[in-house]
Amino acid sequence: IKLLLHSSKKTYSHMSVHIPFLLILLLTQPTCTHGEAMELTDTTFDEILSIHSLVLVNFYADWCRFSNMLKPIFSQAADEIYATDQSVLLARVNCDNSKELAQRFHISKYPTIKLWRNGQPARREYRGERSVGAFKTFIEEQLKDPIHYVETVVELEERHLETKKSVVGFFENSSSQPFTLFYRLAQSLRDECKFIVSFKSNSPLNPVSTYPQVSFRDRDLDHEVYKFGFELESAFRTWLKQKCIPLVREITFQNGEELTEEGLPFVLLFYDPDIPSSIKTFKEVVEQELVDQKENVNFVIADGVTFAHPLSHLGKRRSDLPLIAIDSFKHMYIFPEYNDLSVKGKLRQFILDLNSGKLHHEYHHGPSINIEEENVETEKQRDPIQPPLSSFKNLKPSGN
Repeated sequence: IKLLLHSSKKTYSHMSVHIPFLLILLLTQPTCTHGEAMELTDTTFDEILSIHSLVLVNFYADWCRFSNMLKPIFSQAADEIYATDQSVLLARVNCDNSKELAQRFHISKYPTIKLWRNGQPARREYRGERSVGAFKTFIEEQLKDPIHYVETVVELEERHLETKKSVVGFFENSSSQPFTLFYRLAQSLRDECKFIVSFKSNSPLNPVSTYPQVSFRDRDLDHEVYKFGFELESAFRTWLKQKCIPLVREITFQNGEELTEEGLPFVLLFYDPDIPSSIKTFKEVVEQELVDQKENVNFVIADGVTFAHPLSHLGKRRSDLPLIAIDSFKHMYIFPEYNDLSVKGKLRQFILDLNSGKLHHEYHHGPSINIEEENVETEKQRDPIQPPLSSFKNLKPSGN
């Protein structure tokens, strides 16, 4: 126990983890003998992830044949990875015993493997081969430096042109607090943006007059400089996430599976590619009125010609564009009148009606009738709303 306390103090002294609680966790949870995958539960999950920089989690079910096939492979991978790098944790969650975690992370198939960096979940699941070698290669890639270092203007422009979105940082040196924060966030967002750095101390580049300076660069837009301080990590993280992960994203057949596996309903704008003005209007409404709903839904735009099949399920065609709909991954609901998008609060209420269950209720029982208007057709039998089934759920990965 003395050795355990000593190593705990040494390893976690800079983090807000209480040693007694950590000791209890280590003594009461299944141990990772020789790196064996640690079993996590509803009560231990967040704390364990907060003290590891990189965690790969296998969400499984005992009754699932594929989960049982993966178990010895995942355990061997944990063993071999632990032997070379003890900062990496491979863990397992029994979804039958930890239903809250399964619901929280939208686990609908087994096994599902997800990655956490610095306590933050990666947006994409692990989709590679399920072998010891593949897991080791994946972890090795994740441990690589997420930053591209440059010393000349030519290098900077070359790196920037390699990708659509990049974040460029100019820092005094690699030991400065702003760079340390930048590096940590680059690890979390490495899949979304390219991160480029130049240091004043060892570079003749020096294109800025003040350090530190961070800017977001998009090939299609003007550069935007981060204008707030680096003392508050949450503010910088929020700014980076808003730039690297747009509030409104376009769905394609290439990224459709990744978007659907995030598990959030789609608020969709179907637009006519020959009349793209509706995209700007939709984005403005979302950015001005609906930022607080981004944890509940995904705002998505879809080319109505490319995605003609979902349109046909809605009983619509190209001549009906633009139109807005919600796909809950069970049913699709059409926003009644596209022109009402300009009426403040209309689209917001439509989303709230989904979250409250009103849209689902009306699916089964028909729309609510104002009591004062009920005398208009009291004897008529109302047909319940029958929204079409989800189309975009078919873009999800299979359950096997």
